[in-house]
Amino acid sequence: MLPIRLIPTLRSFRRPFPRPTYRFGIVLLASIASGCSIPAVWIEETQTLTVAADKIKSVAVETHNGDIQIDAKPEALTITAVITARYAGWTKKSAEACRDATVIVSATDEAGRHLFRAHQPGRRRAGWQADISYRVTVPARLAADLSSHNGDITVAGLEGPCEVSTHNGDVSLTARSASLHVDSFNGDIHATAPAEDVRIESHNGDIHMDAAGAKHVGGTINSFNGDITAKLSESASTILSCRTFNGSVHSTLPWNVTEMNREGMTGKLNDGEGRLELESHNGDISLMK
Repeated sequence: MLPIRLIPTLRSFRRPFPRPTYRFGIVLLASIASGCSIPAVWIEETQTLTVAADKIKSVAVETHNGDIQIDAKPEALTITAVITARYAGWTKKSAEACRDATVIVSATDEAGRHLFRAHQPGRRRAGWQADISYRVTVPARLAADLSSHNGDITVAGLEGPCEVSTHNGDVSLTARSASLHVDSFNGDIHATAPAEDVRIESHNGDIHMDAAGAKHVGGTINSFNGDITAKLSESASTILSCRTFNGSVHSTLPWNVTEMNREGMTGKLNDGEGRLELESHNGDISLMK
């Protein structure tokens, strides 16, 4: 089957403004607004925490500034977290005070959810900044709930349901999860998993989703300012609804197109037992086999 291409009007206006980058800008603007300089002294520490995983069902990692990496191993019997923390202040003494005021939490609740996070329960001083990154090895069977306000998130080998959220950062995920929920406000998303329950959204970034191996694919993939590429097995069963307000739709899948208009098209792949909705406000949509 030849690729299908729709070219709506206003195509030349796609991405009229360059994608914003916030990481340095937020710090700089905050410093200017407060009349303060950027912290000049950093100290770094690394610690390793190990937790028995026999009664744990899911792992949660939260960080405001820092990357998260999950390495899932089928044979793992424990959860091991290598935590790299960087603390900043205007002087070494100030940076050490920031470190001493930071509490690293590692706790399991009654539902079997183990949480890693850091917080400063007291009053924060001017000039303090804490960047805390996690590299966590877990049993592959666990579910994961991962959140970073300003950092990249990487997942490899996970089998349980996965929820990932980052405001400013990229997401790279290669897993065997049947349920996948991923959000990035300002970053690209690359996900490979035979997921049948999919919810992926990026406000400023491209989305690449490889769901090859999934039998029934359903859910949503949305990008407000970026391209969407979705790869599905030819044997998958789903209804595909593609909408792009300022872009085009391409497909190499052997699907039966049932509806077409200037904003996109809808079609059925095999028996259409699922429903996957793809929408880009400002970008192309590509369906691949």
